[in-house]
Amino acid sequence: MKIKVRVLTVAFAMIGAATAQAQPNVGNQPKGANPAIALPFPGGADWQKMTPEQRREAGQKMVEQVLRGSLDRLNYNDKALQDAVVDFAYQQEKSLEPVREAHRKISQALINNATADQEITLLMAALKAAETKARERRKEQLVDLDAEIGFTKKPRLAAFLSLMGFTGDETGFIGGVTGAFFGTLSNAAAGMAPANAPQ
Repeated sequence: MKIKVRVLTVAFAMIGAATAQAQPNVGNQPKGANPAIALPFPGGADWQKMTPEQRREAGQKMVEQVLRGSLDRLNYNDKALQDAVVDFAYQQEKSLEPVREAHRKISQALINNATADQEITLLMAALKAAETKARERRKEQLVDLDAEIGFTKKPRLAAFLSLMGFTGDETGFIGGVTGAFFGTLSNAAAGMAPANAPQ
């Protein structure tokens, strides 16, 4: 879910801009309805027309831009170091996909509100199992990443990786209920069929 946090930040800014645009003008003169504002998801205006795989690819490109730009700002300009961090992010995305899919199944079951309690229990067990496997895989990959770039000996880099969700869960934790709610919506939307797909 970490990718979506940055997207939602931009989305909230756009919502704020839309609200400001909707205010009456100084002369309190009537005006036409404001045009619809497309939120800047990773794929831009064509996000809804993308397949889930295309959305994942667009998200990965956005993540790489964020990571490299942030590392440049922190003066970690070495290409090998940046490549290692970006590659780790890609590995994490692959590891998290089974977790996200299990998460989608539960959220869809709750939205439809027609799934038996026994099935919900099984879906939750599958989610926990997928999460455990992904966390174990992350621990293994972090050992390799530290051996490659020595982030545990670089305080600023270690802090950055933690806040980005590589080594810690602080950012997800401070999201609270609001972050969990929007993360659930974002994850559900990522798996939706393209808007122009045959019904």
